[in-house]
Amino acid sequence: MPSPSCQQTRVGFGPKYITRPTIGADADSGPGLSAEQHDRIFETFYTTKPNGTGLGLAVTKTLLERMGASIDVNDRSACDGHAAGACFRISLPAGEPR
Repeated sequence: MPSPSCQQTRVGFGPKYITRPTIGADADSGPGLSAEQHDRIFETFYTTKPNGTGLGLAVTKTLLERMGASIDVNDRSACDGHAAGACFRISLPAGEPR
């Protein structure tokens, strides 16, 4: 599947199943990710915040994978050509309509 461009997006879920494969992406304009951060960002208890727990992205990835979905992260420059930031992409599988 070709990689879609990364853009700021809000994703909402209604009462019906998603009837086609869907990709949502969210980008920021922060400092981006170091190589270590990129490699470890979904590890349980990995955090760069002084008071962080390191659970948010690990739990998010686990829950998405249990639903047959996936999440990945890239430097924003690889997504849409902007110089700084990170881009998270969530891919949701198609389901049966209700």
